[in-house]
Amino acid sequence: MIRIEFCGLPGSGKSALQEPFIAELRRITGRPVLDREAMVDRCLRRRDDGLIKNVLKKFPGVLWKRFLGLEYALPEFHLFVSANPVLMTQIFQCLARPDVSNQARQYVLYAVFRTIVEHYLAASFLKDEILVADEGFVHRIFTVFGYVSSRIREDEILVFADSIPLPDALIHIEASPEICERRLSLRRAYPLLLSELTTEERIDQLRRGCERLRLAVNRVESRGIPVCRLNNNGSMESCIRHIQRFLAETTETWELQGAIAANLM
Repeated sequence: MIRIEFCGLPGSGKSALQEPFIAELRRITGRPVLDREAMVDRCLRRRDDGLIKNVLKKFPGVLWKRFLGLEYALPEFHLFVSANPVLMTQIFQCLARPDVSNQARQYVLYAVFRTIVEHYLAASFLKDEILVADEGFVHRIFTVFGYVSSRIREDEILVFADSIPLPDALIHIEASPEICERRLSLRRAYPLLLSELTTEERIDQLRRGCERLRLAVNRVESRGIPVCRLNNNGSMESCIRHIQRFLAETTETWELQGAIAANLM
């Protein structure tokens, strides 16, 4: 299983670029490529939940997901949390700050816990598939630290970046806070944790989050993970061309590593 993550500010274009990215990855590799939703569906079907429940999974998901879906993944969550105490400590220390509202804690914890379960399912049940996550552990650095107004020490972000499960590749989409704010204002629903702020406060919050996320991306890259940096302030076409070049180079590396591993066996 290969896992590729996107990260970037809300409104930077993660979701918009994910579809052409997946299409290009399928063309280059010829392998099954899944987004997060498709991955969860496939993994839940593969998970052994007993004879009767396994039979139910042969039917459309609408008939069984309400009582066998992602919400019923406590064992996976428990195993991950037990194995990653440093990461969980960083999350709760950040959320314990006095300027973090209870609403913000609920939002952040839900997003983080969902990512934990998705990661564990993928690691446990995917085989030769490629997972493309529009939001993964690297993006959760923005989720945890980006909505906090108080001062965050650089070492807190670096410890978090050193504690997360690393992807096989990272796509970091940058767009200016001003452009992201304009894009977000056109959506039907503005992000909850920014919705009560003024335009100037939103831009300032996004700017802080951008700086913190950039620091984490640099740290992840220093750990040997290939990073594709995209500037999405303008043309989507230029971003797609950049993605194509990055994928061509990265998939060649994966193929070489696979050949070396096969020869060593």
